[in-house]
This record gives sequence, structure tokens and C-alpha cells, in this order.
Amino acid sequence: MPQFEVERFERVSATAETTLLRISGRWRAEQRERLSPPMLVVDDGRRTHRLAPLPGPDDAAPLAGPDGPEWRAAFSAPAGLVDQPRTVYALDAGGGRMVDLPQPQERGKAQTAAAARVAEPERAERRAKQHARELEQLTHALADTQQQLRSTRVDLDRAREESRERVAEADEGRRAAEARLREAMRALERADRIARERDEAVVSARGAQDRLQRAHARAEKLEEALREARGEAGAAKTSVDRVSELEAELQAATERADAAEAAAAEVAALSARVEQSEAAQRE
Repeated sequence: MPQFEVERFERVSATAETTLLRISGRWRAEQRERLSPPMLVVDDGRRTHRLAPLPGPDDAAPLAGPDGPEWRAAFSAPAGLVDQPRTVYALDAGGGRMVDLPQPQERGKAQTAAAARVAEPERAERRAKQHARELEQLTHALADTQQQLRSTRVDLDRAREESRERVAEADEGRRAAEARLREAMRALERADRIARERDEAVVSARGAQDRLQRAHARAEKLEEALREARGEAGAAKTSVDRVSELEAELQAATERADAAEAAAAEVAALSARVEQSEAAQRE
């Protein structure tokens, strides 16, 4: 961490209300680096005041290194703050670089008053020019800020309109996506139904193919039986006459048997009457 070697720290009464604090020294560090412009921290025991360096010929941002160059800065502080007996001082170079300072040494009053009377007009002129430049910069900055504000409002209105349009497009896209999703679900249902019908048709086709094969086999058997029947019919046709003759002979035999049965019945009836007659005679 850079260390600050104080060479001179003095106070000069610029006016009745203002005290000028001047400091000079060297910032030591192992490697060369540019520090932030240090702030003078003044603590009066009640609150801490942070003072920025006044514009001057030297660079406010010190260069630290093994052979750091001399750094000088001046700070304007209220006289009442510097006159407090418990006031302590420190330099804050940023990044946690805090360096404690001794109490400032007061220069001779006569020399101080003369220097103040000589330097006050020039200092006042510099302050006036600085204030004019700052005022001009503030005016330009205010104009730029107003222009930026107007541009920001226009951009904001445009962004709001675009946001509303994007929201409307998003809603329309969401509705279209939901419609596509519903259509896709219906298409999926149709595809499932078609797949089931296809599976059923495949099963049915396989059953029909089996039945067709069985029908072909049955037809082949029927054709074989038909051929056999035709052969048997050809053979049976030759014996139709013989069957007729046999039927005629059977009819004649049947008639003769009926006649014999009738004669036998008569004989039996006669035998019974004869037996009854003989029995009556014996009595």
C-alpha cells in the first residue's frame, strides 16, 4: 500500500471565514501507480468533513513509486473548523488508502496577511472564472439533460407503445399457439384412432386370411368328394335298374308275406273254434 511522506503541511488564513491548507510530500510505493486525487479528511470530533483539492498547476492525482515525485495540493476549509483544538487530519487516496497527517503549521501573520492581500484578487478572479466555467458547464449540462429527458420521454412513450404492441402480438401468438396445440391434440387422437383401426384391420385381415386358407382347403376337399361322388354316381347309375327290380321283388314278397300272415290268422281262428267245440262236447 502506498505511504505518504509529509514534507510540509501548513495553514494560511485566506479570509476571516476561510483557511487555506497546503500540503506537499511524496507518495512511496514498490511499483509505480497513479492514485486517485486525494481528499482531505477533517474530523472535528463531531463529524467528518471531506474536502476536495483546489484547482492548481500540479496534477491532483499523485504518482506513487519508489522515487515518487513531489506532490502538492491546497484545500479550502472553514476557519472555525480548522481552529477547533480537537480537529485531526488525514488524506484519503481511495481504495482504503488513508494516511494520517500531523497538525498544520501556521505561517507568520504579517506574511500571511500580505500574501492574502496580494493573492486574494487573483484568487477571486480565478474563482470567478472557475464559477463562470462551472455555470456554463452546468447550463450546457442542464440543456443536455432536458434534451435527454425529452428524448427519454419520447423513447419511453415509444417503448410503451411497442410494449403494448408486443403484448398484443404475444397474446395473439399465445392464442394461435393454443389453437395449434388443440389441433395437434385432435390430430394425435385421430392418429391414435387410426392406429387402433389399423391394428384391428391387420388382426381381421389375418383372421380372414386364415379363414380363406381353411375355405381353400375345404373347397379342395369338397372338389375331391365331388369327384368321388361323380364316380360313385356313375357306378350307381348302372345299378338303378337292378334296384328297381329288387324293389319289385320285395313288393311281391311283401304281398305274399301279408297273404301268408292272413291265412295263418284264419288257421288260428279255426283252431280256436275247433278247440272250443271239442271242449263243449266233452262237457
